Amino acid sequence: MRRPQADNPFASSSPRVPTLPGRAPFRGSPTSPRYALKIIRIQRLAQSELAVKRHRSPCRYNFHPPFSVSRTNRRRRSHTRTISIAIVAGCLKLFVELIGSAFDMTKIPAAFLKQLWLTFGASLAFLIIGLVRGYSASAIPSIENLDSDLIQSSEQKSWIGAIPPLGAFVGSMCSGPLMQQAGRKRTLQLTAPLWAASWLVLGFAANFPLVLLGRLLSGLCVGFVLAPAQVYVSECCDPQIRGRLGSLPTLSMSLGILISYLAGSWLYWRHLAFLSAIFCAAMFVVLLPLPESPVWLHAKGLDNTYAIKWLHLSEHAIATVKPEESNEKVEEPKSLFTREVFFSSAVIKPLTVGFALLFFQQFSGIDAVIFFTVEIFQSAGNSIRRYLPIASLVLFMLGFSLGFGGLPFLLLGELFPTHYRSQLSAMGSAVNLLSMFTVIKSYHALEHVLTSAGTFWMYSCFCAVAFFFVLFMVPETKGKSLAEIEQHFRGKKEKENIDLQTIKTKF
Repeated sequence: MRRPQADNPFASSSPRVPTLPGRAPFRGSPTSPRYALKIIRIQRLAQSELAVKRHRSPCRYNFHPPFSVSRTNRRRRSHTRTISIAIVAGCLKLFVELIGSAFDMTKIPAAFLKQLWLTFGASLAFLIIGLVRGYSASAIPSIENLDSDLIQSSEQKSWIGAIPPLGAFVGSMCSGPLMQQAGRKRTLQLTAPLWAASWLVLGFAANFPLVLLGRLLSGLCVGFVLAPAQVYVSECCDPQIRGRLGSLPTLSMSLGILISYLAGSWLYWRHLAFLSAIFCAAMFVVLLPLPESPVWLHAKGLDNTYAIKWLHLSEHAIATVKPEESNEKVEEPKSLFTREVFFSSAVIKPLTVGFALLFFQQFSGIDAVIFFTVEIFQSAGNSIRRYLPIASLVLFMLGFSLGFGGLPFLLLGELFPTHYRSQLSAMGSAVNLLSMFTVIKSYHALEHVLTSAGTFWMYSCFCAVAFFFVLFMVPETKGKSLAEIEQHFRGKKEKENIDLQTIKTKF
């Protein structure tokens, strides 16, 4: 066996020659002078590349010219800084151009913001509705702890929770003629002082009848504003953003319930009533500079130019449906409760859809959950793990908020024909509130007969029926004007006074 030469430091028993990455290996005899020179060359190249990594000169023979390193680093840093500034400047320019084009295309500062302001004013009414709905859950424990002489029995507690929907049913029947004669905005403003008075009566109540009177008046005001607030938003928003803005009132109702729960956990029940009265005053003030609904003004034969200009509404938003006999003299619309009108396709179809949605909304069991949350948790906590009812409640409330929480009220202002929208939306609100009263008042009786589990299985069956009803019966209204929705229910025989397909919108 041949031993490696002693004077050859690179000799090795291994036949493999070291190589640099990316270079082909040397294929020669390990004892040849050419092999030794190749090894020395590879070693120098390796040292040169290692010098580069250590910020030395990339010279092949490890030669360092004066100032070469500092000049190179300065050039690299200068180039990096220039490139970074150019990238940031380009991104800023692109961002400004995109924002500018968006503002130019959608007219957000004028149209969107003003319609959002109007929606916020109407949404305060729904926020106060949430305060009414959540008040009993917070106030009843406070009354029992601090003023126990006001409530003597469980029957009195049930009436504190159930009487507002009963008053709201009466109020909703009155709201139709009221908003037809006074207008949508004025109905909301006239309700605000009465609503504040109901909270003050409740806050200063010295006995149980006055507590019931305050709750009855607050429920009456709920009926007054439930339909007008949603109709006001639907008639004053462009179709392209009506869905987004129209969901704000329902979110405000959920926010009102949350405020009532949180504030009621540390406020005295009388002080909670005084806090609620402040929101009524805020609603009155916010509505002051807003215009009346242009659709209502047009239906009344009044000039709606100012309202359209203030809201920056497009022609698509204010389009109306003209019947076939439009060349004849326009007469006053017939009464809703005549057989010819009430059973016409333009009325009976949206009436069926709207009433069914509002009925299913309540018989999903939402208000049974809201009003009797503590009892449900107490009964469930004894037999199953504690986190399960919490997870079920969160999932139920999330699903309700995404679907049936807001869409039936949004459709309340969209489905019905213009001339009868006030009366039909008021009737829809009455159906909803009567269903709410039925669900709340019947919960304990159903729990006694069907048990708690059986009662909620019944509510789940209603939810399943509602799913198929929406799937097959409810039309899509996204991006459509109120005139297009009305024409859908009227059928193909009716024509519009303008071509809706050729109108440019602002959104």
